[in-house]
Amino acid sequence: MAKEVFVPLCAESDVDIRTHGAEPFNNQPFFGKDEIHRDLVPANSPDRPDLDFLVESLEHADLLSSEQAVLALAAFLRVRLALSRRGGSSTAMPTSLTQRGLERAAAALISSGPGVGRRGKALLAGCLDLAFPRRVLDHYTSPVACALGDLAISAAPIRQGDPGGEVQVTLAAAVKARPVNAPEILQFAETMAKRGVGKGLYLALSTRQSRMELDEGVARAADRYQVTVEVYTDPQALVKAAVLWSSYPLEECLSRLPHLVTQRLTELHCDDAAHEQWSGLLSMDPGGKPEQALLPLFGA
Repeated sequence: MAKEVFVPLCAESDVDIRTHGAEPFNNQPFFGKDEIHRDLVPANSPDRPDLDFLVESLEHADLLSSEQAVLALAAFLRVRLALSRRGGSSTAMPTSLTQRGLERAAAALISSGPGVGRRGKALLAGCLDLAFPRRVLDHYTSPVACALGDLAISAAPIRQGDPGGEVQVTLAAAVKARPVNAPEILQFAETMAKRGVGKGLYLALSTRQSRMELDEGVARAADRYQVTVEVYTDPQALVKAAVLWSSYPLEECLSRLPHLVTQRLTELHCDDAAHEQWSGLLSMDPGGKPEQALLPLFGA
């Protein structure tokens, strides 16, 4: 019912239910469980409040009559339709930015506010959109990207509406908000190697991240699987790399990236606070001559 009726009708009616794939609920953490109960998550886990809320909601739903269930579904659809029409923040983007200002804004977006992982994915996706336009696959729409990590780069431009199931992937990318250890990097590399992907990018955002663990994982990945994995722990370095390797002129990079990140914040359902903070951070940059922006890149 969910896959064949509910999700297609929502897509047809422009109702955003925060899922876009052909299998709408297969990425839920409790998919496949016979029962959903509080013991599925430890009491001290940061995810426990969300699980408690889910269990309480299901307990209330079990007591609803058929008529009440229809009304509850209608209320849910009204809320999602209102949010779909509202979209992301409409705050205007600044027209003049320096690269240094853009890098600082990216770092501040990640370091402050909740939802670090989701914000990090939006930033990484925006940077990849800048460096590889029309080649970025995300895990919501592409089974390949989902199998590899969070994002993937196609060898050829993606056609409109193409789910990306048969494309050749040249780079896999993943984002982690928690500390990453060497075995995780190795597992990432193993998945890449099995699918014939030779290049990987990891964005590790935890302030408690061990550089030694990352270096060990990268070295072991190269030795065992003959793949290249580049790990970024600094959002500023990620922005700098995206600008450097993009085929767009510098001025256009500085103009495009804020909008690309904003689009990804919307697609990833980041809250209004994230949108407002991103816009506010960009507005704090005093502007400057674009030709001066690359000087920090070369240590001038």
